[in-house]
Amino acid sequence: RYLSDVGTNLFDVAVRPGTDELWIPNTEALNRTRFEPMLNGHFADNRVTRIALTTPTVTPFDLNPGVDYNTLPNPTAQATSLAQPMGMIFSSDGASAWVAAFASDRVAKIDPATGAVLSRVDVRTSGSTKNMRGPRGLALDEAGSRLFVLNKLANTISVVDTNTLTVSSEVKNGSHDPTPMEIKDGRGFLFDARLSGNGTMSCGTCHIDADRDGLAWDLGDPGGDMATALAI
Repeated sequence: RYLSDVGTNLFDVAVRPGTDELWIPNTEALNRTRFEPMLNGHFADNRVTRIALTTPTVTPFDLNPGVDYNTLPNPTAQATSLAQPMGMIFSSDGASAWVAAFASDRVAKIDPATGAVLSRVDVRTSGSTKNMRGPRGLALDEAGSRLFVLNKLANTISVVDTNTLTVSSEVKNGSHDPTPMEIKDGRGFLFDARLSGNGTMSCGTCHIDADRDGLAWDLGDPGGDMATALAI
C-alpha cells in the first residue's frame, strides 16, 4: 500500500475487463521537492495509474490536470477537484470506470483510453465539513443504472443514478454507529480537501487514515527571515 521510497500511496487495485491492465488509484507525494516555498501548497498529485502487464508499462493519469496550483485561493478548482482517490470499478466491457475521491466527497467517471475525467458526482448533501461522506468503495449495477458508494466517514451508502449523475438516495450502513459525536464532528477537518485553497489536498493526504505516510520531508525556508515568538 505504501511505497515510501518513491512517495506513492497505493489504494484499491482494479482489473480492466478484456485487457491485461491493472488500474490503481493513488497519490504521488512531491517530497523530493525541498523547501516549503517551492511546494507552495502543492505537495501531492491525485492520480489513477495504469499498469500494462504484458509490455510492461506504467502510465499515470492526473485527475486534476487543469488546476493552476499558482492560483490560491482557486474557487473554480475547489468546485471540481478530485482528492485522494481510493476506490475504482470498471464497467463490464471495460469502456468506462468510476473512481471514489475520498477527500473531496466526489465520484468521477473516467475514460480508460485517455485517463480523462468525463463527469463528477457530489455525494455530500450539505456543504458543511461536519457532513463529509468520505466515499471509499464502489459497486456498479449496470442493468439498474446505479452506482453504490460506500461512505466511510458517514457510515452510509449513496446510490448514484449513472444516467442523471445524481444521488438518488442515501441509506445508513447499519442501525447504530458507535462513533463518539466529537469524532464525527471533527474528523472532517482532517480529511476534507475542500478546505484547501484549490480542493486538491487535506491534512489526510499525508496523514493517511489519521496515521502517517512514512516519508521524509524538508519543509524549511532557508531564504526566510527569523521571527521571534512572544509568549502571551
